[in-house]
Amino acid sequence: MNTSNHNVKKVPPPYLGFGIAGLGTGLVVQVPILFLLVYMTDILAIPAALAGLALFGSRVFDIITDPIMGIISDRTRTRWGRRRPYLLLGGVTVAVSLVFLFSAPVYESMYARLAYIMGLFIVVQTGVTIFMVPYYAMPAEMTDDNYQRTKLMSTRAFFSFAGALIGGVLAPWIVINAGGGEKGYAFMSLVVAVICGCAFIAAFFGTARARFAGRDVHTIPVKQQIKVALNNRPFNIFMVSFVIYVTGMGCFAATVPYFARYTLERPEALSVVWIFILVPAILAIPLWTMITKTIEKKSCFIAALGMMATGSLCLFLVDAQSPLPQVWSFCVIFGLGFGGTQVIAWSILPDVIQWDRWISGMELGGIFSGGMIAFEKTGFALGSLIAGAILSLFGYLESAGKEIVEQTSGALMGIRIATDVAPAILFAIAALIMLAYPLTHHMMTSKANAGADSNLTA
Repeated sequence: MNTSNHNVKKVPPPYLGFGIAGLGTGLVVQVPILFLLVYMTDILAIPAALAGLALFGSRVFDIITDPIMGIISDRTRTRWGRRRPYLLLGGVTVAVSLVFLFSAPVYESMYARLAYIMGLFIVVQTGVTIFMVPYYAMPAEMTDDNYQRTKLMSTRAFFSFAGALIGGVLAPWIVINAGGGEKGYAFMSLVVAVICGCAFIAAFFGTARARFAGRDVHTIPVKQQIKVALNNRPFNIFMVSFVIYVTGMGCFAATVPYFARYTLERPEALSVVWIFILVPAILAIPLWTMITKTIEKKSCFIAALGMMATGSLCLFLVDAQSPLPQVWSFCVIFGLGFGGTQVIAWSILPDVIQWDRWISGMELGGIFSGGMIAFEKTGFALGSLIAGAILSLFGYLESAGKEIVEQTSGALMGIRIATDVAPAILFAIAALIMLAYPLTHHMMTSKANAGADSNLTA
């Protein structure tokens, strides 16, 4: 196998320098998913079905660019490595465009308001693509050790949940205390943009001394690279499970604001819901990381999905009269599972990249990370689309202000189904598909040891 091993810098993985970017990725994923749909329906007076369709359409272009960005980063060669320059470019793009995402001009035409959101969201997501595709390909190049890759992704997951916590708790607080409505959302967007930009730029400098791979000396046509990637059976099975899981999470996150406002009848409870989901998720990270040392990642992922499905279904049983400790306990169950899925899913990615490197002899990490991010965005897009469709089907009424609109009993049931039932079904399906995932710790360790023995012999 002729790869870039001779050009690799032998330094320990920069856990903190790499992981700090998770603060930005958690925010830039959480905030649009959590607020864009409700911002469009309750501030811009855009019908739910049309808003969900617009969010889905905004990601179509972005989904196409993810694999392309992977190929570009695979073929890049600079003194900073082939991935790191894009951390800086993508970080700046995200920060600048986020400032304007929740500052839609008050156009008289609903379609003009819709076009503004779609256009800005495409720019934001393009910046996310430029940053995240190379970023997620880096751990497979930083270390050949399976557990070190899990630790890298666990560090990222910790900061990612911290970012999601800021998005789920601080962002709603800012919206309310900055005057609510248009002004509140605009100021929240500015704060989020600054935090994201700082986190992404910090990761650029924090990975300066990381081990990295140069450009593969044996390049093959793009179509053949994609064909090689598509022949990676572990990746294919995992991606089907992953996209269904993310679809469920996207549907849940998009409708939680409606759940807090109409099911719990406490709009301010949105922040508390995310506290009781994300704090347990953060606290569970070291536990899930340790568990993967003795239990297969596949089994851990399935168990985590089961916890999320259980917590989601339990939330279907609550209403405005339910004791709050009961509501929060169900959120904790969901959060513990969510912590596991995030740690394990993103630690599986460098495993399949490493496996493909052993099998094909090529450096195609960018294609795989680009594919996974494309599938993640597809899942979130489908989640928003499903959420908007369910709300519309059950008769949800949009508005142009921050007052609570009187909804029909059918619309209230639609909110509960979109927040609780639909995600639980999707989590269960994802778990069933994951049963077919073939890679085991023994397979990875044996292959790594065989490679090491081969190198010593050579």
